[in-house]
Amino acid sequence: MPSRRQFLTASAGAIAATLATSEVQATDTEAKAFPTNLTSLCGEWLFRTDSADSETSQHWYDADVPSTGWRQVNVPHTWQIEAPVAEYYGTAWYRRTFDVPADWRTFAVRVEFEAVFHTATVWINGQMAGEHRSKGYKAFTFDVTDLQEVEISELPPASLAGSK
Repeated sequence: MPSRRQFLTASAGAIAATLATSEVQATDTEAKAFPTNLTSLCGEWLFRTDSADSETSQHWYDADVPSTGWRQVNVPHTWQIEAPVAEYYGTAWYRRTFDVPADWRTFAVRVEFEAVFHTATVWINGQMAGEHRSKGYKAFTFDVTDLQEVEISELPPASLAGSK
């Protein structure tokens, strides 16, 4: 089954092909395409539940929080179906670091989640990128262009954490 992004990309191609063959005359203006670089964040993440709501007082959203108490999972991941936490009804956190390519400094950067079941708060480099409040495995996107931390000599890992 194709992902939402694959479906929309294929649909856009079909629409563009239809428009290109229609009798409507195009104007002389030329649209400029911007490069799209996609980096999948699927794969290994750190995960933990937070029954004491410690995340704010212990700054779990900071980029340099220790990984003690976290366990590794593979995303996409649905923690509510795992036996040890199936009856848990509270906050859970996902955490991931990744390198930011130097050329991202010149483009808009967004993180896209294709399916989050419930509420999510997304943090990038210790700063809140946004909140998503909806049920039913909904997709959402946040612009994180201004939250990148890029140094001239080296690129620090970015941190993406937080989900409820």
